[in-house]
Amino acid sequence: QPFDLNHAYEQAENKGKECLAQMLEKYRARLKLDLELIQEMINLDNYKNKKFKSI
Repeated sequence: QPFDLNHAYEQAENKGKECLAQMLEKYRARLKLDLELIQEMINLDNYKNKKFKSI
């Protein structure tokens, strides 16, 4: 059967969209975790500052 360039292009485009969607999903999840970690660090720093100010 002959090679259909349009079909091959469509398959490659769909695969690219799938990969990009997965990458963006992982990036968003990582970004959310980083923000949670930063907030935890801020809270810990605030706790330490309050604790040492009272001494």
